[in-house]
Amino acid sequence: MTKVVALGAETVVPMLDLAVRDDQDHLVAPNAVTLAQALFEGGSEVFGIYDGDTPVGLLALIDFAHDAAKLQTGETRDTLYIWRLMIDANHQGHGHGRAALAFAADVAQIRGRRQIALSVVPDAASALPFYEASGFAKTGRKIDGELELIRPVASR
Repeated sequence: MTKVVALGAETVVPMLDLAVRDDQDHLVAPNAVTLAQALFEGGSEVFGIYDGDTPVGLLALIDFAHDAAKLQTGETRDTLYIWRLMIDANHQGHGHGRAALAFAADVAQIRGRRQIALSVVPDAASALPFYEASGFAKTGRKIDGELELIRPVASR
């Protein structure tokens, strides 16, 4: 069963051993980069994704409502942003990505956010079809060369 938990000093090191497939390297930053950048990204939170006790991925969120969050043009404070989602090559296709999206939706709903946003590299190997099948829609905007997608959050 997939679980998503906040990372701590005792759980961060195993995340460094996880990696996507070689053909996906250009689609998501390595976990070490995400963990380092999170120190300087206002409003960021990083979670480990586990299958039981086995680390299988990493989820990084930015709550745009956080005082330290740096919004770009067109972004709004009622958004929870999925900054990074990576599932290890050996664990892809087992529902862990869907579970991470459900976790993010729960966080957004609990916090009263109106939408979840993310961006994806426009590439044949990208997760764009996965995100669209999960209810995300392209906005027409590009963020750092990536396509922005948004999904509304169900109200409580």
